[in-house]
Amino acid sequence: FAIGSQLFYTPILLIREFLIMAGCIPADKPTLVSHVRSGNSVALTPGGFQDLKHMRTNNIVLQKRKGFVALALETGAQLVPVLCVGEQNVVIPPRKAGESYRYKGMKWGIWAFLLAHRPYPIKVVFGPAMSPAVGESVEELHARYTAALVQLGQEHGMELQVM
Repeated sequence: FAIGSQLFYTPILLIREFLIMAGCIPADKPTLVSHVRSGNSVALTPGGFQDLKHMRTNNIVLQKRKGFVALALETGAQLVPVLCVGEQNVVIPPRKAGESYRYKGMKWGIWAFLLAHRPYPIKVVFGPAMSPAVGESVEELHARYTAALVQLGQEHGMELQVM
């Protein structure tokens, strides 16, 4: 699982080591290209930390996120649309609308996701793998991926809003 590179360089003791032991890699381009070209699969959340602001909605940050599509075109990797159905019921919402997720003063949204949660079932659903077509542009593949993700959401009762 690729995680924001800044977490690998946080001053908090042992975070980097924990992430490495959990099989995580930094989400920077050279690391991702290296892993994909060596035959490994990589899980990405294109919305990153920005998606945390919309955890209680069906909004997904994807409209301007095209680096993962460019990576697939560059390496020939397949894209697989994936959704977590029920995820919005797990995280305790912030007190004010529009406020980012925090847990007792911690300002990184990831801490809210890890610590401020409620027990609720989550179903992970996968769409069909999508191979980049010969001559396909980043915009075309991104549009195809976005449409597949929205359709996957509809099939599982989620009306996704792409931001």
